Amino acid sequence: MEIRIKDVDPIIVCKIDEMAKKLNQSRQIYLNARIELIAIDYIQSTKMDHLEKEMQANTIYFFFIISNKPYL
Repeated sequence: MEIRIKDVDPIIVCKIDEMAKKLNQSRQIYLNARIELIAIDYIQSTKMDHLEKEMQANTIYFFFIISNKPYL
């Protein structure tokens, strides 16, 4: 898939080119990798949010079960 970004400040483009050059990469490869990292970070944080909510629900359920049984 192709993505085009318009109206990027030339100074920013120059800085991106410098960072890509330090890694011995083209601008395209450098930006592609950064976009992938953004997407992966979003996916992981969404999964973590889901897991944290699930753990909270399980903890509440666990305490509910314990509080309704006098002896385990």
